[in-house]
Amino acid sequence: MSTSELYAVDVEALVCVLEEAREDDPGPAMPWSLLAGLQRLIPCDLEVSYQHHEYRASRTLVIHAMGEDGERFGPEGPTPSDPDDLFWQYWWHGLCSWPQRSGDLRRVIQTRDFFPTEQARLASPLGEIIPEVRGAMIVSLPAAPGQARRICFMRYDHAEFTERER
Repeated sequence: MSTSELYAVDVEALVCVLEEAREDDPGPAMPWSLLAGLQRLIPCDLEVSYQHHEYRASRTLVIHAMGEDGERFGPEGPTPSDPDDLFWQYWWHGLCSWPQRSGDLRRVIQTRDFFPTEQARLASPLGEIIPEVRGAMIVSLPAAPGQARRICFMRYDHAEFTERER
């Protein structure tokens, strides 16, 4: 069995997270229990977040996140468009927009796919814009044209995500 295969216990844990979320208040963006459950399944020392962006207008509609210690952030948004914002300048050149540029909304992407070494990550604009994020994994969700919805897993100390986590 390879490390990318799920075990029965993994599937059971995922089903539990989904059941908890279904029974929870849906919340303004998504149930908090869903973010908490995802944080338990794939621990992140920065955060697990739901993000909704209107990339054609260079604005964030919602960011709804949970930190490692259960601290809740957001939901925040919408934020005004700022053409000088480094995030939006980088959007079309990095992993943030890969699903939209490639048309591949099914593949779960991570920092290592684009920057195989820490040196490569630091040399990229990503290292300047969000230096605290050493590893990210993005799961795309269905969205209207011109928009991107996703779940983002972000790490600092334990940057590498395993193929099994993917």
